[in-house]
Amino acid sequence: MNAYSTVDADGALDAARTVDAAVAAGRDPGALAGVPFSVKDLVPTRGVETAYGSHVLAGNIPDRDAEAVARLRRAGAILVGKSTTPEFGHKALTNSPRYGFTRNPWDTGRSPGGSSGGGAVAVATGLVRSR
Repeated sequence: MNAYSTVDADGALDAARTVDAAVAAGRDPGALAGVPFSVKDLVPTRGVETAYGSHVLAGNIPDRDAEAVARLRRAGAILVGKSTTPEFGHKALTNSPRYGFTRNPWDTGRSPGGSSGGGAVAVATGLVRSR
């Protein structure tokens, strides 16, 4: 389906270990402890490539999180990865030169549409949850 541009498996496992250690030590792991989340490739994430769906920004590794991501992480939520988006989020189809075409899980001949298409596919297929 091509829901993710980047999966941060190592980072997610490290964050899960941190949550587990906090629980084992009797510390509050946060209100969202262990909840997996993803953000589109238009949102800066510390240590994880944010390429905006473009070859121009390949290798762009921010040193800071966007505030929304930072708050989720502080609450114990675990970043799984970056969802696909059209280049710079500017098209009605989820298709970028860097990551290709994201497929609608119910009809793979179609796009899930727009800059949140990768996130929509991730929720629709159960890769992450929406609340």
